[in-house]
Amino acid sequence: MLSRLTVTTIGLVLGATRAEAQADSGKVALTVRGGNRPLAEVVARSGHVRAQTNALGEAVLWLPAGIRRIVLARIGFHPETLQVAVRAQRDTALTVQLRELATTLEPVMVMATRTPRRLDDEPMRVEVLAGEDITEKTEMRPADLTQLLSEISGVRVQPTAPALGAANIRIQGLPGRYSQILSDGLPLYGGPATGLGLLQIPPLDLRQAEVIKGPATALYGASALAGVVNLVSRSPGNANEILLNQTSRSGTDGVLWVTKRLQDRWGYTLLGGLHRQDRVDVDADGWADLPGVERVELRPRLFWNGARGRSMFATLGGMVEDRTGGTLGGAVAPDGQPFPERVKTTRLDGGFVASFPVSDAETVTVRSAATGQWHRHQFGPTVEHHRHSTLFAELALTLPRGRATWLLGAAFEQDGLHAPDVSGFDYTFTTTSVFAQGTFALTQRFSASGSGRCDAHSRYGTICSPRVSLLWRAGAAWTARLSGATGFFAPTPFTEATDEIGLSGLRPLSGLQPERARYAAVDITERHGPFEVNGTLFASVVERPVGLRDSSGVLQLVNATGPTRVSGLELFAVYLREPFTITADYAFLHATELAPEAGSRRAVPLNPRHSAGLDVAWDSDETGTRVGVEAFYTGRQAVERDPYRTTGRPYTTLGVLISQVVGPGLLYLNGENLTDVRQTRYDPLLLATPGEGGRWTTDEWAPLDGRTFNLGARIRF
Repeated sequence: MLSRLTVTTIGLVLGATRAEAQADSGKVALTVRGGNRPLAEVVARSGHVRAQTNALGEAVLWLPAGIRRIVLARIGFHPETLQVAVRAQRDTALTVQLRELATTLEPVMVMATRTPRRLDDEPMRVEVLAGEDITEKTEMRPADLTQLLSEISGVRVQPTAPALGAANIRIQGLPGRYSQILSDGLPLYGGPATGLGLLQIPPLDLRQAEVIKGPATALYGASALAGVVNLVSRSPGNANEILLNQTSRSGTDGVLWVTKRLQDRWGYTLLGGLHRQDRVDVDADGWADLPGVERVELRPRLFWNGARGRSMFATLGGMVEDRTGGTLGGAVAPDGQPFPERVKTTRLDGGFVASFPVSDAETVTVRSAATGQWHRHQFGPTVEHHRHSTLFAELALTLPRGRATWLLGAAFEQDGLHAPDVSGFDYTFTTTSVFAQGTFALTQRFSASGSGRCDAHSRYGTICSPRVSLLWRAGAAWTARLSGATGFFAPTPFTEATDEIGLSGLRPLSGLQPERARYAAVDITERHGPFEVNGTLFASVVERPVGLRDSSGVLQLVNATGPTRVSGLELFAVYLREPFTITADYAFLHATELAPEAGSRRAVPLNPRHSAGLDVAWDSDETGTRVGVEAFYTGRQAVERDPYRTTGRPYTTLGVLISQVVGPGLLYLNGENLTDVRQTRYDPLLLATPGEGGRWTTDEWAPLDGRTFNLGARIRF
């Protein structure tokens, strides 16, 4: 009875507030065009009132009476700012023409910082992939995100289990378990990223991918110690799309994206995919270099945009995958016995985001998500069943106050594991959090943002984490950013090592302490005509990192007595002059840790000291032809679980993508690793005797699949 009374009271108060605001507000009806056509998906924003144009280029804003500033933005077009005199209870109609950009280097708005704003105005450094980058990487690898995220400087996709193809992302040299992957700001793929997460997300429905490097605990909690990747989905449109793809290594993909606008305010999208990959033994040693994969996924999304900045987004997702590796057919491991590896995955998830104004300026945002994942792992004769679950809820209030914008909120998250086949590893972590964020436009050239979060963790106590970012515009061409942050990570049984060996050979967890990190970075960007150059210096220290230690033949996860230290330099340059786009990047990384057994410091394994990339694209609007050539250099890197060597060889891979528009569709041919680099050209992948935890393979420091081609078509209908 009390809860019903509370809900009724809140409804009456909000209703009265809306009625009072409506009386003092006016309607602004916008029609946005680009040349001779209406423009859909244009974001119109005034303060924290926000709307998006429909297929006719129309949007409606209800704004308080007075002189109001409206900003219009859409990827691929110059943003436009309007000064409008809004009259109470009167309608104002405007038609606006946006000028198209030949090509855009950055999307207009970023979402990962929680208070959406133009990328150039954000004090926090955010790396963004959008537009042609998303399109190109989808054609190269339509089944997963590995190719797409490899495009970002300082982000490395690192294989963690060669037998099953598992991989994780290392942001600025830190292990993949520290990276949080979000979908539209929601943890739909569970808490910390696992070794299979990247391989189970097709990119066809993405609008952009945003990466915040360095501890983002102040923004997203304990799962984001190294940073966060936010995947922003495409909004509803009027063109459906189907992608069909076939590789020379017996891989087949079919992905469907269906979209529909319902009236002016409602819309939906639907992503469905079927994927198959045969097991392939490239070097004919009886062991699968490419695992077999069969996967199906389905994800509907529902969108609603109401008057006066109200909006709602909801999604459900389901995925089933069977991944097999290890010995093939009648082949055996070096001990004379077959050793199959297999993991069956089922994932169900749901998420919800709603925003609504509670006054002329203040906005409340509610987020919630629930995820369940079921895994059946097989490591030779050993079988393990795991059930992972995540529950998440968050309430945030946005408060604009003059030159400052405040965000205040509270969150609840519960992560759990149930592993009935092994004892001592079950856990349920419950975290309640309060957080605050302020962004300040101090002068025309100087702005700052600060975030703070206190997490009350059910096992590791209360830990508070700050993050501060400064932005200085030194004239029209130069910008500089300075960031500092701390964060923490709540240890679980899952590390890059246990991705490959499972939990059966480990001693139950005992006495682990939270891992803590400190981070600092300075970032400088210069733009001059068609050139843009960016440089970043960074350093991080992780205290008490958790690693695998062999104690008298028994494996155990323990906190190291010394820190992991990482420092580096990233350089990124773009030259943009139609029809050419040229991007180049270089990364230097120095990462050391305390060796688990020796007690002395060593280079962190599988972190190349030097890496570089070059991408040249030619795009003809007249003929619909696009040609892209890219080359990647990977320098020497320390390897740990490899009796054949202690340092990997440097190597260079080359790729070419050719696409041609044909009617409503596009045909493409992609060649990857044309230099045919393969680790097994230098050393065997298989060990002569089982390694720690019963593993049969060395570290994977170079590609295993060699030269690969894929041919496909994208058809709009």
